[in-house]
Amino acid sequence: WVYRIRKTISRTLDNIGEGDERAVLKALLIGERSDIPDRITENFSKAGVSHLLSISGLHVGIVAMTSFFIFRWMLSWFPFLLWRAWTRKGAAILSIIPVLVYGLISGMSPSTQRSVIMIVIFLMTFLIHKEHEPLNTLATAALVMLIFHPPSLFAISFQLSFASVFAI
Repeated sequence: WVYRIRKTISRTLDNIGEGDERAVLKALLIGERSDIPDRITENFSKAGVSHLLSISGLHVGIVAMTSFFIFRWMLSWFPFLLWRAWTRKGAAILSIIPVLVYGLISGMSPSTQRSVIMIVIFLMTFLIHKEHEPLNTLATAALVMLIFHPPSLFAISFQLSFASVFAI
């Protein structure tokens, strides 16, 4: 089903966009970079913003933030949830679904996996009423990824993804 959704989005973008803009939009939305001409990729690299073309924390964060605010607004219409202060908790739980779906649709590259795991952990902090610790979240994301695929420790994309977030 994920492949079908990804192909449907790709075909929809093929029908509505034109040329280079369509290729960049496909890279930004679903991580499909194969249609981007070399000159565009080179221009992004020269400008120092080629990382924007890969699905990572920015993209997953936008999905999480948007879905959180939409779900919180929707849940605020239920007095029962307002009385029990469950609108934020409910919005956090519900926001995990679009984050996971977007991660799957975008291909789950190492940077996307890291972002999805970190955002899910951050959203879970709303449920347990704990302060968010960025280094612990980063370390947990690395451990989860290594549990499921230990050789990824030696992949340069894994190393650069975690090193850059650690440095930030």
